[in-house]
Amino acid sequence: MYKSSIIFLFLFGANLAREGADLFSCLNDDIHIKKTSWNESMHSDVEANVRLARIWTSARPMRFELTVFTQLTSDRHEALSNLCMSFRGPVSAAVHVSIVQPESIPGLSNDSIEALVRAEAIFADVFERAELLHGCQLTIMLFYEIFDSHLSSLLYPINAMRNFARMPVKTELVSAIDVDMVISRSLSTHLLDPMFRNWLKVETVKRRAFVLPAFEPGCPGMSSRTVTMLASLVNKSQLMGLYHQGSVTQFKGHVFPPGHGPTNYEKWMCANETYKVSWQGNYEPWFISHWDVLPWFDVRYKGFGQNKISFLANVNQSGFSFEPLPDIWLTHLYHRATESSDLVKNNQMNIGSDVLRGNDMKMKVEALYRSQRIEMMQGTYVPKLDSRMLKCFEKLHWLQPLEPSTRKTVHQPLLQSTCPCKHSKYDHFSLHV
Repeated sequence: MYKSSIIFLFLFGANLAREGADLFSCLNDDIHIKKTSWNESMHSDVEANVRLARIWTSARPMRFELTVFTQLTSDRHEALSNLCMSFRGPVSAAVHVSIVQPESIPGLSNDSIEALVRAEAIFADVFERAELLHGCQLTIMLFYEIFDSHLSSLLYPINAMRNFARMPVKTELVSAIDVDMVISRSLSTHLLDPMFRNWLKVETVKRRAFVLPAFEPGCPGMSSRTVTMLASLVNKSQLMGLYHQGSVTQFKGHVFPPGHGPTNYEKWMCANETYKVSWQGNYEPWFISHWDVLPWFDVRYKGFGQNKISFLANVNQSGFSFEPLPDIWLTHLYHRATESSDLVKNNQMNIGSDVLRGNDMKMKVEALYRSQRIEMMQGTYVPKLDSRMLKCFEKLHWLQPLEPSTRKTVHQPLLQSTCPCKHSKYDHFSLHV
């Protein structure tokens, strides 16, 4: 028995290594790296000039049949470690290393090579710690992009990175969660229950988006880390205590209430089963879905603004219902605002000797979103995807299908309860009380 397990793990690891090499080769095949410039990116919808530098893939078998996929800039490595330790299933992360290189030289300068080597060392350590401490089964894809100025480096290709992170996912159940969110321990606990896992698979393919309510510490700042980690470990009754005493509150409830307000936090506090909420403009929850029905992110959105709201609008337009899960949640881990968000919110900022007009980026993404909404109303909208990614889905047959597959599912009408505190079985997900 022991010998058979060793052979299985060896073959499993060898297969993963081969797949990683295939993906690395495919995404970098025939790529001609050029520098990203502000003007070209702002006036046209050029694809992200990213190159894949390294892939790490856990050799441990997946513990759960749900994968969290996420994106991050290279300075958020600690957040990735925290996310990985809060969820003990598979996590796929696309990391972006921004290299500013104004010099007119081919390839990478010596300073740029050193920066990339440092980033590789940092994420190698993140990966090794996840393996050693038996955290999530982590896949890391490390990309780099060369920018011609600090100005252009604000155009982080956030949606392209989200899509790259989704590519190697092998599970039917998926959830796109930002790296600065910490997942409640209850998700891992519930996924140990085969009834819950099977219920999720059956119901998510019916386009039921199971919302994960998001919280943040009541007093932002670096000291809020303790509150965030505590909120991820407590049970719901204890979380309610933290909520009512003001230690945690609705995520962005003070600065952007529409983002998560429709979740209805007061109702969620007494709910022990799922309930339906209406989508409203600017609603952007995190949720669990199914590979076969989840739309892709539109890669034209770069920098700050509308990248997730536009995705949720498409999810809604695609016929999804939004239903908060009653006993699983997220808590935000504080970080300082990005320069891109400062640029948009403050309308202008000084960077070196240049002054950027924040409304340039704001006008760009808002015009794109208006165009998308018109196309959605006309029934013609299709998210723009990276051409290299499309090529790899055609070439690498071990990837899950880009388009909805032909898995057979029996579709039944959704049963809804008018009482959020009524206990039920798995026709709705309910708390075990």
